[in-house]
Amino acid sequence: MKLFKARASRCGDAMTGSKEKSDPLGATCRTYLEAAYIAARWGRHKDFTNKYIDKGLGVEEDAITLYSRYMKMYFTKNQDDFEDDYFTGHPDLFRMDGARVDEVIDIKSSWDLHTFYKSRKDLNQKYWWQLQVYMHLVGAKKARLVYCLIDTPQKLIDQAVRYAVNDGATMSEELIEVVRKNMTFNDMPIRNRVVEYQFEFEPKCIVDARTKIDLMRKAFVEMWEFDDDEIPGLRRSVGMVE
Repeated sequence: MKLFKARASRCGDAMTGSKEKSDPLGATCRTYLEAAYIAARWGRHKDFTNKYIDKGLGVEEDAITLYSRYMKMYFTKNQDDFEDDYFTGHPDLFRMDGARVDEVIDIKSSWDLHTFYKSRKDLNQKYWWQLQVYMHLVGAKKARLVYCLIDTPQKLIDQAVRYAVNDGATMSEELIEVVRKNMTFNDMPIRNRVVEYQFEFEPKCIVDARTKIDLMRKAFVEMWEFDDDEIPGLRRSVGMVE
């Protein structure tokens, strides 16, 4: 049986509170745990992708380049995974102090100007948890969450044009130009295409997360043992059939 560990990027889901006093985990936490169990036990991974994720993956290097220009520093993508007894994670960037990681940096690429402006209003708590775990794993005391506004890859622009036509718009050069303008941003100054949140490591949150993960591990073992039953389906009660 594999030992359950929380991914840094999903720790915010694990730490979501429960609405039911009888359930110490909560619905969001259980959904994450179930997907983790299916991946660990059966090697099947939930297909979790959308246009926002596709863009983020497609422009990752461009976002690092933009942030390097913004900071007037040279950053390269971290290639190493980190883990301990409770967590796993893959931070994006580091600022070093000699051989020690001084600051962990995670970069998010906004979908468009509207979502970028939305990111300026408040800190996403799931990302806060993600960076707390990163700091814990690498021994850093500071973290920075960075949103970058990067041109959308052409294939996603073409896809947006097709969606607009399917919704009733007339295919034209004007339509293509409107969509392109809404999804590209190189005409904007770099200072207007980056927003940052900075915060410090809070050790207590790691203590709290470990406590929650211990509860999740108990549920993880119960799922494993249920599937080890010779006829697990018969353990589910059914109503009378007339």
